[in-house]
Amino acid sequence: MMLLGDLGRTLVVTTVILVGVIAFAGAIKPLAEGKIGPADALRLTMLLSVPMLQFALPFAAGFSATLTYHRFAADNEAMASSAGGLGYGSLLAPAALIGLALSLVLAVLSNQLIPSFLRSAEQLVQRDITRLMVMPIKQGRSIRLGSYDIYADQAVGPMQADPSTGALEHLVLFGVIAVNADDDNAVTAAKRVDVWLFEDPSDRQGTAVQFRFSGVWSGSEGGAMRQERTVTKRFPIPLTVSDDPKFLSYADMQAARLQPRLIHEVDVKARALAAGLELERMIQSLRRRVELEGRAVLEGPDARLSIAADGLVSQGEGTWSLLPRPNASVIELTARTTGARERVQRAAAAMLDVEGRDAQIGGRAGGAATFALGLTDVVTIDPDGSGVNVEIESQEYTRLQPAGLGPDPFVGSTLDELLASADAVLARGSDQSERIEQLRNAAMERNAELQRELTSKLHERAAYAVACLIMVVSGAIIALRLRESLPLPVYLWSFFPALFAIITISTGQRLTYQQGAAGLGLLWGGVALLGVLTLVQFARLRRH
Repeated sequence: MMLLGDLGRTLVVTTVILVGVIAFAGAIKPLAEGKIGPADALRLTMLLSVPMLQFALPFAAGFSATLTYHRFAADNEAMASSAGGLGYGSLLAPAALIGLALSLVLAVLSNQLIPSFLRSAEQLVQRDITRLMVMPIKQGRSIRLGSYDIYADQAVGPMQADPSTGALEHLVLFGVIAVNADDDNAVTAAKRVDVWLFEDPSDRQGTAVQFRFSGVWSGSEGGAMRQERTVTKRFPIPLTVSDDPKFLSYADMQAARLQPRLIHEVDVKARALAAGLELERMIQSLRRRVELEGRAVLEGPDARLSIAADGLVSQGEGTWSLLPRPNASVIELTARTTGARERVQRAAAAMLDVEGRDAQIGGRAGGAATFALGLTDVVTIDPDGSGVNVEIESQEYTRLQPAGLGPDPFVGSTLDELLASADAVLARGSDQSERIEQLRNAAMERNAELQRELTSKLHERAAYAVACLIMVVSGAIIALRLRESLPLPVYLWSFFPALFAIITISTGQRLTYQQGAAGLGLLWGGVALLGVLTLVQFARLRRH
C-alpha cells in the first residue's frame, strides 16, 4: 500500500506538470499568429489538456514509477522486503496495477473523450473566420477563400453588415490581387473588395463568403478586361474539423467503416458517381425512346420538346448530336413553350449538352443533371399563323430532362450500391464508360484511403494504451535493478526505449494510412520490443 500511495501521488504531480506544459505549448502557435486572443488561449490550453494525456500519461507514469521504486530500492527497503519473503513479483504488483488502470483509462479517453476535446479545440481556433482572414493580410500573406487566392495591401474590419444583405459580417480589402484556380488561374486586380460572410445553409457550423470587386482589371489566357464592379457567387468555407478520423470516437469510426458516406470527402466522390450514373440513365432513356419511337422527348420548366431523330451519337465531353431520320436532311421538332402555342421547327443540327458538366465531373454535383439543346440554322414553321416562316442562326433550350424518367434511383444509395451499379454499366458498355470508370475509381480510392486511416487510428490508440502499461512496469524494474545509480540516469534507461516505442507507433500509424496493413508491423513492433526488453530486465532482476 505504501508503494501504491507514493506512486499515485508522484503520478498526479508529474502528470499535471507535463500536461500543462504540453497543452500551453500547443496554444502558443495560434496565439502568436493572431488566430485567437489571450482569453481563448487559456480556454485552448484547458481543452488541449485532455488530448495531451495520450502522449503525456505514458511518460509521466513511467517517470513516476522510476522515481518511486528507485527511492524504495535506494533506501534498502526493497532488499529488506525481499529478505522478509516478498518476491519481486509482489513488489512490482502496485506498478502493474497502476499501469493496468492507466492503460484502461487511456483506452477510454482516446476513443471517447479525446476526440471530442480535439474537435472543440479545433473549432475554437477556426470559429473567428474574420480574424483568420485579417491577420494573414496584415502579415503580408495570402488567404484562400473558395477558389480564390487573395493578396491585399490592407484589410479593414470586421464591420457591421447591412441587415438587408443577410450577411453576418462585412470586411473591406484594398489593393487586391485575386487568382481564381477554377478559371485557369485568371488574375483579377481591384482597388477595393467588399467581403461579406454568411451562414452556410448547407452546414450550420460553416460559413459562406461573397465578394464584390470594385475598380476591376482581370486577365487570363483569353485576354484582359476592365469592369467597374463585379459580384461573385457565394463560396462555402467548410471547417476542417467536420469528419477527420482523429475527431471521431470509436463508435463513430465503426459507423464510418460500415457507412463510408458519413465522411464528407467520401460522400463527395459518391455523389459525383451518383450524378454520373444518373446521367447515364438519362442518356439510355433517350436512346431507348429514339430506337422504339424514332423520337426523343425532353421537358423542362419552360418547354416541352418532341424531336424526330434516328439516333444519339456521343461527341465526347458530355455532348451528343441528334441524327435526323432517314431521307431527311434536317432535325424536326415540335416545341410547346410556356404561354405560347405549339410550333414546329427544323434545324440543320441539334446538339445535346449536359449543363454544368464540369461541376458534375469534378465531383461537386449538387442536384440532378439537366440538358441544354442547341439548334443551328433554325426555321420556325408559321409561328404566328401568318404563313411566314422565321429563320434564325441558332436557338437554345435549357434545363431539360427526358420525359417520364421518374425519380433518381441513386439518391440515398450506399457506396457499395453505387459501385455495383457502376460495374453493371461498365459490363454492358457505354459511351460514358470511361467517365463512369474514373468516377468509380475515385470513389473506391477515397474509401480505401478512409478504411486505412480508420485502421491506423484505432491501432494507434490501442498501442498507446498498451505502451502505457509496459512503460510503468519497465520503469519500476529498471529502478530496482539500478538502485545504486542516480535517479536521472536510471530514468534515461527506461525513457529512450519508451521514446523509441512512441516513435514507432506514430511512424507506423502514418505508414498504415499510406500503405495499409504492412504498417501495423512497425506500429506494434516498438511496443513489442519494449515488452521484450522489460521481460529481459525482469529476468535479470530475479536472477540477481
